[in-house]
Amino acid sequence: MSDKSLTSSKPDTDLETVQTGMNNTTLISKNVTIHKRRTSIRLEPEMWAAIKEIAKREKCTIHRICSVVFDRKNKKSSLTAAIRVFIMAYYRAAATEEGHAKAGHGYSVRHNLPMREFTDALKKTA
Repeated sequence: MSDKSLTSSKPDTDLETVQTGMNNTTLISKNVTIHKRRTSIRLEPEMWAAIKEIAKREKCTIHRICSVVFDRKNKKSSLTAAIRVFIMAYYRAAATEEGHAKAGHGYSVRHNLPMREFTDALKKTA
């Protein structure tokens, strides 16, 4: 199933607003297929954009990512919460020096150091 097959239960112009504490947040509900079973997930637009970007980078579908998260999540945790944690962990891993170097920015790139030399230098200072 392709990402284009993701459907929203409501048009983008008719987003549901959910009260969360003192702030209002807009959640978008989309259907995903997890192991051949269709389910609805509600996430913030920024989370949908992030998971779509991750799927593109990893050359897989949003459905596949959600299936992997479902398989690996704590059984007491909701799928939506597990997806948010996955997105945060994915970008947090990319925020390491190695992740920055692969992306073409960060300390080692600014100081024109090969990644291996930079990581070796870090180990010596630790």
